[in-house]
Amino acid sequence: MLTHILVKDLAIVSGLELDLGAGMTALTGETGAGKSILIDALGLVLGDKADAQLVRTGCKRAEIIAGFDLRASLEARDWLAGQDLDAGDECLVRRLLMRQGRSRAYINGHPATGVQLQGLGERLVDIHGQHAHQSLLRAAHQRDLLDDYGGTDTLAAQVADRYRAYREHDQRLERLRTESADRAARLELLRYQVEELADLGLNAAAIRELDQEQKRLANLGELQGTTGRLLQRLYEDEPSLHAELSHAGADLETLSGLDERLSATRELVAGAAIQVEEAAANLRRYLDESDLDPGLLEQVEQRLTQVHDLARKYRVPPDRIPETLQAMRAELDALERDDMALETLAAEHDRARAALLTAAEALSDARSRTAQRLSETVTKAMQGLGMGGRTLRGGSHQGPARGGHCPGARPGGIPGQRQSGPAHATPGEGGLRGRAVPDQPRPPGRHRRVRRGADPGLRRSRCGDQRRRGRDRRQSAAHPGRGAPGPLRHPPAPGGGPGP
Repeated sequence: MLTHILVKDLAIVSGLELDLGAGMTALTGETGAGKSILIDALGLVLGDKADAQLVRTGCKRAEIIAGFDLRASLEARDWLAGQDLDAGDECLVRRLLMRQGRSRAYINGHPATGVQLQGLGERLVDIHGQHAHQSLLRAAHQRDLLDDYGGTDTLAAQVADRYRAYREHDQRLERLRTESADRAARLELLRYQVEELADLGLNAAAIRELDQEQKRLANLGELQGTTGRLLQRLYEDEPSLHAELSHAGADLETLSGLDERLSATRELVAGAAIQVEEAAANLRRYLDESDLDPGLLEQVEQRLTQVHDLARKYRVPPDRIPETLQAMRAELDALERDDMALETLAAEHDRARAALLTAAEALSDARSRTAQRLSETVTKAMQGLGMGGRTLRGGSHQGPARGGHCPGARPGGIPGQRQSGPAHATPGEGGLRGRAVPDQPRPPGRHRRVRRGADPGLRRSRCGDQRRRGRDRRQSAAHPGRGAPGPLRHPPAPGGGPGP
């Protein structure tokens, strides 16, 4: 339900704000008061094409805001939720018309396109008049009404579900068939890449360990030199740290005999001497085990170079090489299974199509019967409204999708009388009046032939030809023999007599 509309600087309106409540609201006024401008403003927030000429003279932009209460509009709520634009029970639509530049639209504060405005407007408002927002002129709405009248909603939903399943199978099958041309080349490339990466034989942890080993071997000289100097300072030099701690411990042993409060300090110093001795032993063992092997360093560097070359080739970090290998193997397995999957999917596609056609034919038959029943019911009701001899013919025609049918209805006239065009054409205001009030039968002898759908220029051309031929006949009768024979006149008959 429309609850609020604000119009600013649109056409002749400098500012208008209107709050609407439940029930019917009537706006009256003389010609030029701006009633149509309010309807035009509502049409703009529903997605009508914007024109910069609608901006009020002297203003840079026009603004229209419309508020709606959605508590009774479940279809609009569902649509907004599907577009991630839902904001609860209220909806605020805003349209900006710029004198310079393109117009802008917003739904619940989010930027929106014209298509989105139209989609929302179809679910919120029906404008009855010379507009395109008329539900009864939309084939989809006609189908909904027909299904609701005939109770074929469940069958229509079943057809929709089967169509979605068919489209999914069709798209997958088309994708596989399109990719089949490049499958052989892709398979050959993947087999080579998988073999190349598999030959490396390293996982992510092994690659990190290899990198650490290269750093250790490359800096082994510095490691050995610094470790040797630390060993000498801690244990082997004179005086070394261990020797100084041993002497300090002996002195504290003597002093603690004189004052027991130094006993704790003596124990700490003695413990530090023991820890220094263990640290020196670890350093000595490290030096013994870290002999420099030039061949090992060269081997590690070659291995690491191979890792980095592959990482650059496949554009991944070195520790992501195993993950890349796993992804390639999965793709290779999927491609190798595609031949079997293609045959299976083709069979599933055929079954889905057959199921869709079966359901669609059943729905079309049911809709045709419903349309016939509806036509008879409405025709009977028309006879009691002073429309004697008038009929409503309903039926369906095959739509663009194979097996799909669209309903349609048109008023029928008295038997033997020429009928007007189809009701599904978008009319102007006169067309609406003509369809709302059916053609009344004319008195005998006054039937007028109407050539609907003919080109106006063609009609004018034919009328002009008829006038010229009549003028030529009159001139020939008044002045016999005037004018040489031409393509528009009959040639002389054989024997010199007059033409036919």
